[in-house]
Amino acid sequence: MALEPPATTGVLPVNTPGAWIATITLLSLLPILIYTEPTFLPPRYRTPAKLMLYGSVNVILVACLPQTNILEFGVNAGLVATGNLPGLLLLVLRKMRTPKQDFASTIVYHRWIGRIITGLSLLHGLTFLGDPNRPSAKTTSLIAANIAFAALVVLTTFSHSIFRRKQFELFYYTHFLYLFYIIGAAVHQPLIAIYIAPPMALYMADKLYGKYMTYRNAAIVRDILILPHNVIRLTFSCATFKYKAGQFAWFQFPHIGAQWHPFTISSYPQDKYITINIKGLGGYTKKFIEMVGSDKALNLAEFPIFIDGPYGATSVDFRQHSHVVLFAGGIGITPLISQIGDLLESSALKEIRLIWAIQEEDQYEWFSEELVRLHAKHQGKLILEVYLTRRAPSAEFFLAGRPKIDNIIRGLVRSGHWGVGVCGSDSLMADVNYAAYKHSTKECKFYVHNETFTL
Repeated sequence: MALEPPATTGVLPVNTPGAWIATITLLSLLPILIYTEPTFLPPRYRTPAKLMLYGSVNVILVACLPQTNILEFGVNAGLVATGNLPGLLLLVLRKMRTPKQDFASTIVYHRWIGRIITGLSLLHGLTFLGDPNRPSAKTTSLIAANIAFAALVVLTTFSHSIFRRKQFELFYYTHFLYLFYIIGAAVHQPLIAIYIAPPMALYMADKLYGKYMTYRNAAIVRDILILPHNVIRLTFSCATFKYKAGQFAWFQFPHIGAQWHPFTISSYPQDKYITINIKGLGGYTKKFIEMVGSDKALNLAEFPIFIDGPYGATSVDFRQHSHVVLFAGGIGITPLISQIGDLLESSALKEIRLIWAIQEEDQYEWFSEELVRLHAKHQGKLILEVYLTRRAPSAEFFLAGRPKIDNIIRGLVRSGHWGVGVCGSDSLMADVNYAAYKHSTKECKFYVHNETFTL
């Protein structure tokens, strides 16, 4: 039945049962997003498939909740939008998580659910713009709605990868606008406060507990090394901080400011000290590098660090494989260096190959010391292929051009399975995933872990 404009307008009654149906239905989908893996699909299609399922359920709810006119359709869009809020908050809990609930993976679903909320909120508002008898914009409810929507639009805009990767500070600080959105939405429709209160309480408790644990993880800086191409290596010790290979953590440097910033840990658990490599990309990291580089008399004892973490987990257990191949692009080698050291020191690994593409020869210095040491200690196990993509190499050690991913994977087909790790550009990850899926056989499967680190 076609939706007709309402005969009368004004403040519409809220479909309370519909709000609860939407909230409970969407919450019930979270375990599917987090814990299921549609293995019948190629790896690169699995997350998009789950997101399409989740988005489709949102569309069905908006269309099928009881409605007799266009304004009630708009009300339903608003109900479904806010029905996503509990799941949105639960996905970003850092401390109160199940062992299989990996923060780095669930953040992808958090991001897309946020976009769904923005789209449905926009639809909710647009349906009322054409109503000539809509209430005055001066009412408290509509003022709150306008504030909430403005905060949501700004928050969503600066959550785009362009800002997350290049202007992390902008992304970080605008994210606090979520408080304006939640309060504004609750004032606009008080029912929202009822079903957002429990997950909001959990979220706040998680934050407080995280802060308590954070200041227990006070680190002692041991060394700061300036490397080529705007990279600094920070070495420190922290007795209370335990991590696994390939994980990341949030770091606060009070000398720089109160902001927290995520960095991947490049050392491996067997190392005496912990290291992170910081590349100057955004304003915060550039400021850090400039400060350290200009202060020749920097007193390491007066350079405190606080740590929140670790977070992240690999989707492939590399220790279960006797053969591993890792692909890295540029600074994307950071988590893979950690994996290499851990696997060579603690597993029954027979062979590990590192395929690393860099632009300049001196970028090899980022991890040359570790690679030379590990290669000498584990001769025959670690095979290195370092490609120069920008210019011809001056040393025989380097290979010219970009790695031919398909040829490399095809050349590894043999009896037995491979663990595959990749961290780099989207095109590199797409090429590795496609080649691994294409060349997998019953006797030789390639199990791929994508290290995306997209917060």
